[in-house]
Amino acid sequence: MARGALKTKTVAIAVSMAVCSVIAAAAPVARAGDIWVTDGNMNGGQTGGCGAFAAAGDFGIYPGYGTPIFTVPSACPMSIAAGSIVPPGQNAYWMTTAPPGVTIVSAWTANGDVTSGGINTGGWAVGDFWRDVNSGAYGGSTLANGQEWFNTGLEGSSNIDSQIYGIQLVCTLSTICLGFGPPQFSVSGIELEGIENSAPSVMGQGSLWGSGSWVWNPPGDAWPVTLYASDVSGICDTWAQAGNVQLNGPAEPRDNTVWQQCPNPASWSFSVDTRSQVPTQGNLQIDLSAINAAGVPYTVPKTVAVDNDPVGVSFRAPNDPSPSVWVNHAVTVDASPSAGPSGVGGMNCAVDGGSAKPYPASGLTVNGDGVHTVTCTAWNDAVDPQGQPNTGTGSMTVHIDEAPPSLSFEPQNPSDPAQVVVDTGDAESGVAGGSIEMAPAGSGSWTSLPASFDGAHLLTNIDDAGLRGPYTIRATSCDNVGNCASATETLTMPLRLAAASDVGFTTIGSPTQVVKKRVLVAFHYERERRHGRTVKVKAGGHYRTIRLVIAADMRCGYKLVQTGPHRWREITACRPLGLRVATSTQVGYGKSFTVHGLLITTQGVPVAGVPVSILTAPDNGLNEFTEAASATTSSTGAWTAILPPGPSRIIQAVYGGSATVLPATGEASVSVPARIKLSVSPRALPWSGLLTLRGQLEGGYVPPDGVALRLLVRYPGSTRPSPLLALRTDENGGFTIDWSYHAGQGVETLPFSIATTATESDYPYAASQAPWTDVTFGRPTRRPCCRSG
Repeated sequence: MARGALKTKTVAIAVSMAVCSVIAAAAPVARAGDIWVTDGNMNGGQTGGCGAFAAAGDFGIYPGYGTPIFTVPSACPMSIAAGSIVPPGQNAYWMTTAPPGVTIVSAWTANGDVTSGGINTGGWAVGDFWRDVNSGAYGGSTLANGQEWFNTGLEGSSNIDSQIYGIQLVCTLSTICLGFGPPQFSVSGIELEGIENSAPSVMGQGSLWGSGSWVWNPPGDAWPVTLYASDVSGICDTWAQAGNVQLNGPAEPRDNTVWQQCPNPASWSFSVDTRSQVPTQGNLQIDLSAINAAGVPYTVPKTVAVDNDPVGVSFRAPNDPSPSVWVNHAVTVDASPSAGPSGVGGMNCAVDGGSAKPYPASGLTVNGDGVHTVTCTAWNDAVDPQGQPNTGTGSMTVHIDEAPPSLSFEPQNPSDPAQVVVDTGDAESGVAGGSIEMAPAGSGSWTSLPASFDGAHLLTNIDDAGLRGPYTIRATSCDNVGNCASATETLTMPLRLAAASDVGFTTIGSPTQVVKKRVLVAFHYERERRHGRTVKVKAGGHYRTIRLVIAADMRCGYKLVQTGPHRWREITACRPLGLRVATSTQVGYGKSFTVHGLLITTQGVPVAGVPVSILTAPDNGLNEFTEAASATTSSTGAWTAILPPGPSRIIQAVYGGSATVLPATGEASVSVPARIKLSVSPRALPWSGLLTLRGQLEGGYVPPDGVALRLLVRYPGSTRPSPLLALRTDENGGFTIDWSYHAGQGVETLPFSIATTATESDYPYAASQAPWTDVTFGRPTRRPCCRSG
């Protein structure tokens, strides 16, 4: 081909490539396209390929000559040469056959592409040929003498519309043609135009492409898709469009010296993660496209229904609105699955890690003590690349406690026998609290006791003072959901040691006592056989009288006596404590006094180092006790206290008790005589005069109606006073008395006094009398003398 012609073809090729590029970008619908095949000399004289054409003809040996009828001097350029003798009508040729779907429509050679020799004599002809695909008629042109190209258009032939095209050297004579020349031709370059009327075959492969249902993607697990395309002219370009992402296939080499100019088939794979395009739900459009060598594109679309929505499970418990809170009954758990547009495929549930089973429409019933977990897994109707649906798992925990708490009484603590300790616990909801009550054994008369709960024990202290005999203690414990249990225990009252609190006005105690005992000493042991057994018995010795001293205020005395060589014995002597207690006394008005006390148990053991409250109340029947003093017992249980002056009083020594000793109260009384303040006037007066006595009961505590008094006088010669008048004080203890004899003789000095009549129950002073006051009667009263004017 000439250089100028080469440029023209280059332009044509460039234009064809540009068209392909546009088609690839726009992905048009399938249409007919041109395919150009260039064989022979190309690129300015450089040898190219001749892959589209093949030589054919009679290449056998002519009989008798030993030479081939036709030969092929070279394959590219394509050439044919005749042998020495060629039978009439025989030919040899180079021919190309377009693949199915491709029709050859033109052939073009440039000046100099075709050369021939030895064909102008002897009936030889060189020409091109084709066969019309519609009529089957052959067409062609003959190379003129000296012509170096084929141009069917210039020769007036119709356009080629053939599946084949060839160039031949043929003997046109009816007799043999002599080939001594030799007749030959050579084609160094030829360009064929074919029209391909079919688009490439494009298909997708893989489970995503073949899926007709909803799909989804686990993170990191993309769908594999394979683009497969084929075409008789080859697949020159491929690409895929997944949503807004375009993926280009691998670059394909192109050989335009053959009809299949690109690889056939073409196949490559890529991955599609639907989440990158459809994070939740929707349609994902995937287009697979290919272009053949004729520039005919084809796109096969696929619409994928995507459901990447999560699958969830929600729970509710109709009869347990707060599942994290303990209940004491079976719980019904309703599970509700949720999914995206693909819908719920099903749900399995398990209780406490057991085997999963299909969820029943009526819900799951959970029962039994403890914390239970219901776990449900639901799935949708979308599949992933492994064919598995998307799943979602949820769980609900319920707390069921149908068992009551445990209870057991702890043994009484010797250091605190009045305390009741009940161990109680509940492994599920926990103990909320409880109660303790008591009743005389067999009575059913229950009394509640103040009880506390420390998280593991019910605790109470029984006030056993004044209680005697067996009592039933009943403890009830309840957990936080209302399950309750009870346990009982019988205790004999009192639980603590009884005590005696003595109070008096002299030292309380027992005198020292000497006790004599006879003790066997200086004996020895011998072995004797008794009742089939050998025993040790005492033998010999004598009795010795010993003296034991029991100290004052002590119950027992001890002495260590030697009864033999290297043998000692402790001799003990005890006595009941016979206490001498003076529980009443009289104290003068306005004087303080000392009280003595002793606190011991009923077994005679001193209660040492404990506080004693000394309460007093005026002895007026109102029992208005107040604390007057306090004391602490000594090691012998004794105590003393000084009480201030006051009225007649009831005295109580109160010990409040301890964890091991009962409370105790001792009582004594002190009598205080009343003090009467008295004034008398005048001290001397006539018998007819008026004597006025005024006075006051001191110390207070006067009852509202006053105190009864008597006016006393002591007449000469009488040892006993004579009452003259009865009266009462006012509410403040004051009084005024007017007294007159009205008449009398002589002069007489008489002592007068005021006394309370007796000790009154509502007046806390003992009966008393004011000191005697002398009054002289029978003396005239001096009148003031007045000077006259």
